[in-house]
Amino acid sequence: MKRLDLIRHLEHHGCELLREGGNHTIYVNRAVKKVSTIPRHREIIEFTARKICKDLDIPRPQTSRSQQQIFPHTNDMTQQQVLDLYFLEARHQLVEIAAFLDRVERAGPPADFRAQAFAEAVKMLTGPAGNKAREVLLAFSDPTPDPIAAATTKAACGAWPGPTPH
Repeated sequence: MKRLDLIRHLEHHGCELLREGGNHTIYVNRAVKKVSTIPRHREIIEFTARKICKDLDIPRPQTSRSQQQIFPHTNDMTQQQVLDLYFLEARHQLVEIAAFLDRVERAGPPADFRAQAFAEAVKMLTGPAGNKAREVLLAFSDPTPDPIAAATTKAACGAWPGPTPH
């Protein structure tokens, strides 16, 4: 959906602009004391729009039939349409990743398991065509079927520190 349509939906349901962040706009629903960030993209994918509405505790926006026809799922798009719609956003994200890797490298050793997992995931991007997103996600995921007995930290660290079973 268009970003402006999402913002209109948020404001219609009582949400207010809290502040502008570096790459996001932050909205607040003061009635329920909830906050969410809205990326600065012309198009907000439906999953993200639903998540924002859930974060702010408001009903999710209705997608009209005409919007579904104007912005079909990417499986129904030509390569040119996908590039036209998503290239600048992907380019921006790639530059952000490059800057992150520069910062990690400048900080020097020791590289912990997260830096190693990130480097392995980046290598997957140049592999053969297929499910690159799935492979990258799995590179950071715990492959074991059993849950851990107790968390060792207060928050998730974003990567699994153990060896990957073969």
